[in-house]
Amino acid sequence: MGRRISVNLPVRLVMSTGNVRWGRLRNLSITGALFESVQPLAAGRLVSIEPTTGSGHWPARGVKASVIWTRSGSAGLEWCEPFDSVPWARLHSTPLGESLIA
Repeated sequence: MGRRISVNLPVRLVMSTGNVRWGRLRNLSITGALFESVQPLAAGRLVSIEPTTGSGHWPARGVKASVIWTRSGSAGLEWCEPFDSVPWARLHSTPLGESLIA
């Protein structure tokens, strides 16, 4: 487990079924992220995380993650790709990252 970076990033999660959940990433770490939403989300799902605001740091295909746990409007996500390949691996040193850090 690594250091967590607090963020307030509006995103949508796209399920493999095509269903969408809207919410926010609230923190990021080397292993995953904390997602918050009023829409229910089941553990065990594979999702693609896509920002709802423009970002030159985000791949067009989104970032894949697995839903590890859910509780009271929050979900723990674990990256399916190595951390250095996700767009926010460098956020803390960019102007975009400064605007996302809560």
